[in-house]
Amino acid sequence: SIGPCTTFSNTFNVAVSPNPVPVITGPDFSCGGDQVDLTTTEPFANYAWSNGSNGASTTVGTGSYTVTVTDALGCNGTSAPYGVVVANDPFAAFNTTPLSPQPIGTTVDFTDASTVQGTTITGWAWTFNTTGGGSNDPSPEWTFTSPGDYAVTLIVTTAQGCVDSVQTIYVIFPPDITIPNVISP
Repeated sequence: SIGPCTTFSNTFNVAVSPNPVPVITGPDFSCGGDQVDLTTTEPFANYAWSNGSNGASTTVGTGSYTVTVTDALGCNGTSAPYGVVVANDPFAAFNTTPLSPQPIGTTVDFTDASTVQGTTITGWAWTFNTTGGGSNDPSPEWTFTSPGDYAVTLIVTTAQGCVDSVQTIYVIFPPDITIPNVISP
């Protein structure tokens, strides 16, 4: 107030806006060496990813990533670290001793020859196309007791869970038929 005059100010509202809390979404694991796409759960005005990208999403390989965002009011916030693992697929292969075809009763040694780059193979699943025929050993042996064409399958799994399979046909031939050269009454 000034002397007999009293003045009132206009009301001024102040709004408090919390800093944004971005949450990264996307796959945290990929087989085949394929990179993954990361984004946030909400749209923001600006993005600054820890890998240098400035878009709403980014494509990444193995590593830990964060994103700092700016919302429409100019407030900033940074996400929690988000870990990504990109793993290589194995290449399933095996050898047999002896080679196909073989007679009934042959015991065959199956030797794993699978490979993978940058990790290890930790699981083997063999099937020999027979009832109950299978093994989880890296290099099993199997005896075929009847003639036939057997589909032998190997599925290998890496420490990260990536898989590959291979299948081949192993032939067991029937015994020779003996025809006698005499006739009896």
